[in-house]
Amino acid sequence: MTGPSNDVARYLAEEWQEVTGSGVAAEDFWLCCQTLTERGLLIGQQRDLAAVAIGPFRIAISKYSAPVRDFVEALVPSMAASLPAGTAAATAVSGISAAAATCLVELLDRGVVFGRSAEDRLRWSILMYVKASGDAGRPPSRSDVLVHFRRLRVEHDGSEEVEAALLWLLGEHAKSLLGSPQQALLSEREGLLHSEV
Repeated sequence: MTGPSNDVARYLAEEWQEVTGSGVAAEDFWLCCQTLTERGLLIGQQRDLAAVAIGPFRIAISKYSAPVRDFVEALVPSMAASLPAGTAAATAVSGISAAAATCLVELLDRGVVFGRSAEDRLRWSILMYVKASGDAGRPPSRSDVLVHFRRLRVEHDGSEEVEAALLWLLGEHAKSLLGSPQQALLSEREGLLHSEV
């Protein structure tokens, strides 16, 4: 497997295929990479999306290099494994990954960084699950999230970790990079969870 330093889009496609088993190509991640390129987080060839070959994309040297590397190497694969049923089809990959890149950019602007720890991967996956479900018009309840992620964490029940991640995303016990209270990334209205990014 190639590393993300060679071509981020190709690396993401290989990781996505490994995790989901769905056939995707590097081109399915071009919108994601283009979003990150526009913010200076990746460097790519300067061609428009209609070009036959737009890659390779490489991680830019910036103060956000580590969070972007974590996004590429840990967060996108964990997100792929956690998406609601039916959303990981190859035709949806472009939109899902572009939405994740947009979310990453917005979070970085807020001073919120997700790393590659198990706790951060779970938080990111829950946030993306709630966002994808809401974007599909089916915002989940807390119970839906607990059931979905308990099913994915077969080695143990996982309810306590999922509940702790939900509380963090709802703004409890969370701090931004600057140490101030973090704005909630999820909200709960009428028993349903909604993404705030």
